[in-house]
Amino acid sequence: MNPIAMALLLLVSFGVFGVTASRRWRLMQTGGATAEDRATPIAERLKRVWTFGIYQKKMRKYPAAGIAHQLIFLGFIVL
Repeated sequence: MNPIAMALLLLVSFGVFGVTASRRWRLMQTGGATAEDRATPIAERLKRVWTFGIYQKKMRKYPAAGIAHQLIFLGFIVL
């Protein structure tokens, strides 16, 4: 491939990456920092991790996709 074409492709790729990265950065900055203490209700947090993270309770709302997701998740747990 022509070196000039390669350089142009590289510059375009860097430009697309820069635009995408800046959009994501701005999106991350919109939330702002909060001063909440996340360590206090540890029992409630562990319950939610079990319910939504391990047990995958929300996936039961979507019949076909939810079952497929749970089976894939179960496969990763087994591995």
